[in-house]
Amino acid sequence: MLKKIIVVALLSVLAHRIFLIVRLLGFHITLYNHRPGPCRIVKGIVEGSEDMQTLKDGLTLITGGMKRFDDPSAVSEADGDVYLFDFNAPEGNAVKLEIKGDTFNKKTFNPHGISLYEDSKQGKVFVFVVNHHPEGDRIEKFTFDRITKTLTHLHSTNHETLGILNDVFAIDDTLVYATQYDFFRHRLLRKLCAYLTMKLGSVFFVDTTTGSVTTVATGFLLANGINASPDKKYIYVSHMGERS
Repeated sequence: MLKKIIVVALLSVLAHRIFLIVRLLGFHITLYNHRPGPCRIVKGIVEGSEDMQTLKDGLTLITGGMKRFDDPSAVSEADGDVYLFDFNAPEGNAVKLEIKGDTFNKKTFNPHGISLYEDSKQGKVFVFVVNHHPEGDRIEKFTFDRITKTLTHLHSTNHETLGILNDVFAIDDTLVYATQYDFFRHRLLRKLCAYLTMKLGSVFFVDTTTGSVTTVATGFLLANGINASPDKKYIYVSHMGERS
């Protein structure tokens, strides 16, 4: 009798979890594809793209070539890239940007989220990229030269608090917010946490100059993209919790 009760209880928990996942993924919802106009594949990007950000003048920087983000050490050479697309020439293709930097190793560049900050006073564009480095996720900081189509690496920010990062948003030329997608790197543990809808995602406030990291929000299910209102008073985070 006790075994039957245990089996029924376990099956009930399993059924409840399956129901929550089906509801969360929206299998019961009809989605309609809305296109703003004719679409085409932009050539020039190798191995797909993950994120993009557009400057005021229409130039767009796109991260490409991301390999394993859950276990970067399993990738012998990441060798990711950042591409440039000009919306002023919509029929054009993406162009790979040259990356310069004495201490930057492109073979360990596994780019994910990207954010741009235009500093009108300095006349510079600062680029922040989430990098799934073999030795731990970090945020890479660059400057972008429109004329030479070059990124110059300034420095990396890594911290023991940073887990599996996803996206980044720059407040100014040094301060950024970053989302932690999940806590565990092991694929089985990540799948288990997702199945159990464990909200282990976080948002960090990072000072890329001092390297300090502060956890400012927790309780997100697979925290993904991050952005802010135009006045930067509000931070918006995309995650799977409550289908938001």
